Amino acid sequence: MHTNINASECVEYVERLAAFGTRHTLSTTTDGKRGIGAARLWLSEQLRAFGGNLRVELESHDAPVTARTPSGGELVNVVATLPGRLATARHRRVYCMAHYDSMNADIMNALDDAPGANDNASGCGIVLACAKALANTRPDATIVFLLTAGEEQGLLGARAHAQALRAQSELREVIVLNNDTVGDPGPMLLREGLPALSDDPTRAVVRMFSEGLPKAASGESVATIRTLGGEHDSPSRQLARAIAGIAQQDASVAMPWLIARPDRFLRGGDHTPFNECGFAAVRFTSLAEEYSRQHVHPQMRDGRLYGDVPSFVQGEYLAAVARLNCKALRVLANAPSSPANARIVAAGMEQDTLVRWDSAAEEDVARYEVLWRDTTSNVWQASRSVDADVRELRVGVSKDNAYFAVRAVDADGNASVPAFCVAANA
Repeated sequence: MHTNINASECVEYVERLAAFGTRHTLSTTTDGKRGIGAARLWLSEQLRAFGGNLRVELESHDAPVTARTPSGGELVNVVATLPGRLATARHRRVYCMAHYDSMNADIMNALDDAPGANDNASGCGIVLACAKALANTRPDATIVFLLTAGEEQGLLGARAHAQALRAQSELREVIVLNNDTVGDPGPMLLREGLPALSDDPTRAVVRMFSEGLPKAASGESVATIRTLGGEHDSPSRQLARAIAGIAQQDASVAMPWLIARPDRFLRGGDHTPFNECGFAAVRFTSLAEEYSRQHVHPQMRDGRLYGDVPSFVQGEYLAAVARLNCKALRVLANAPSSPANARIVAAGMEQDTLVRWDSAAEEDVARYEVLWRDTTSNVWQASRSVDADVRELRVGVSKDNAYFAVRAVDADGNASVPAFCVAANA
């Protein structure tokens, strides 16, 4: 499925979206060839054309009155849902998303060209490519392909969707992959004094940002983190590690570079409202950004082309990032849910560590894996497997010196996002 995603098709999506001239949130919605209205109509038509099991809808919200939307207005997200097949996985959603609006140098200029090829027709191309590749499948859990408006005006479409999602009390596990500015790998990456990112210099690398301390953390949770550690073990960071592990198994996908920050300096993205609502969400962004191509008026100056135009988007790079998304979506939607109540027993002074957990909801769990790592490591370093009917494991590592997690794995090897172990008395 993910191997069928190709560069030419991804670039075609980018070129078609850029051809609408501008996709500014406040641009025309009545012109059939220009503006955000024409763009969202085309996006919805593309998703419907993929057929299969996709259910496509336009999701409308009232824009708030803000400095960037002074008259309010209508926000329309394009949503394609791929329903899950397991009743026991109805509490889960896995998202692949991107914003489809654009801007030039003036955040309020809804008239002049803002082709937004890299920011963010590239992300839209990934969502479309993944939706097409997976349209005829029946994942265990529901996958949602979400294209949002209003990102440049303040993350408006994503926030409206995330808040509505939070109100659905039956949802207990939401995973979000946000793609924003993912088609132009940019200039040479500066890494003075630092090691190479990969042993394979030809492999595409994409940055993956994740929050550490959750935006939605309660005061009690923050106090626990201050006492016991776990600053780098939010649900979003566990998701990032899981995606990195998936990528290690397949050289055809882009390699994610784990960045331990919510986002870049002076920038924001649509994963943030999902974090604010307590959901695990990461952001994919190109390896190195060329700022002369971002949020500027397209123009030639001194023989140099400025602007976010399709010619700067590299098809093979974009396709590699799309394949990473597609494979991660398939694995995470078919994996069991994360085990509940993962914990280390901290009732006594012992040299080893007793790890316990409750069962995952799905019936297709084949085994559980206990993971651990040094407290200074960003990735899991060791693991042990136990049968599906086991709910505890004693590990020969002191709880003082390591972090622990538990994940559920099905018979096909699809592994859940690890559940970080908190301290408990039993």
